[in-house]
Amino acid sequence: MTTQPISRRSLTRALMLPAIGAAAAGAFAMPAAATAGGPRVRHVVLVRFATGTEQGEIEAVFDALANLRAVVPGMLGFEGGHDASPEGLARGYTHGFVVDFADAAARDAYLAHPDHKVAGAALVALCEGGIDGILVLDFELSDG
Repeated sequence: MTTQPISRRSLTRALMLPAIGAAAAGAFAMPAAATAGGPRVRHVVLVRFATGTEQGEIEAVFDALANLRAVVPGMLGFEGGHDASPEGLARGYTHGFVVDFADAAARDAYLAHPDHKVAGAALVALCEGGIDGILVLDFELSDG
């Protein structure tokens, strides 16, 4: 009798889903239907600052990004900081920040805003490899 090879995907499902449980798996469900201007959006940015970047430079660029709340309607919050995970999976990313928006239109206004472009250029200038030192992911938040 020969054994069929198991794909990575099948193995992951077999090992992880029972351990997670049905209730926890529901936490990763797609967002509920859009309300008013649509679902809230979380903008996640991971950053690899270049070696030698001073803490004051990092704080200044994070402050500039956080201060966009005063000029971008629908920018709900900004949180950022240095990697503190004990897992050792940062893959060179030293810092990160999260920005929450009321909806995709608010996120789009943030991206196009001239002050964001200035702060973003300052961030890129501090990163290892420029734009290659930044990873961005946006996802919609459910209200549940």
